[in-house]
Amino acid sequence: MDIKEISNKSSAKTRIRFGKVLVSKGLLNDKELDKALDKQRTIGGRIGEVLLRLKIISEAEMINALAEHLSLRRFKLDDIKDIDIETARTLPANIAKRFKLVVISKDGGNAVIAMVDPLDVVARDIVEQKLRRPVEVVLGRPHDINSAIEQIYNGSDVEKQRLRDLGELQTDPFSNDIDLLIEEITHADTNEADITETEMNK
Repeated sequence: MDIKEISNKSSAKTRIRFGKVLVSKGLLNDKELDKALDKQRTIGGRIGEVLLRLKIISEAEMINALAEHLSLRRFKLDDIKDIDIETARTLPANIAKRFKLVVISKDGGNAVIAMVDPLDVVARDIVEQKLRRPVEVVLGRPHDINSAIEQIYNGSDVEKQRLRDLGELQTDPFSNDIDLLIEEITHADTNEADITETEMNK
C-alpha cells in the first residue's frame, strides 16, 4: 500500500466522521448524509463542499462545525489591516491563489495561514518549504480568503485605506494644530535667514 492510497483512505474516514458530526449536531439527517456521500463518490471533493452544493447546510454552519471538529480557530476578514501585508506577501501569489490560502501573521517562529481546506497536507508542506518555517492553520471562508488574496496582491485597496487613514489624520484638529505650528516654525526660520542675509550684505 503506497502513501497516496493511505492518504485517500484517511481522507475518506475524515469525510465520514465529519458527516457524522454534522448529523450529531442536528445540521442534517442520515438520509441527507447518505445522499451527500453518494454524490461525493460521483463528483469527488470534500463532503462539506458537496453538502454546500446540494444546499443541505449553509456555509456558516459548515465552517463553524468544521472549525470545532478540527479544533481550529476561525479567520474572519473584518479589515485588511488585520493582516500583516508585508508578511503575507512573502508567499508568492500563485501559491496563495492555487491553494486558496493566505499568510495573515507571524506567531513566534510560526507563520499563521488561513485556508479554505485545512486538510490539504500538500498545500501546507509547500507553504512551509517556501516560508522556511512551520505553519499554524486557521480556517477561513472561501469569500474571505479570495477577498484577502485580491487585496494583498492587488494592493489598490490597501493603498486606498492608507490614504483614507491619512485623510482622517489630516482632518483631526490636533493634527491641524501641529501643521500650523510646523508652518510657523518654517516661516520663522525663513524670515530669520532673510534678515541674516540682509545684514551680511550691508
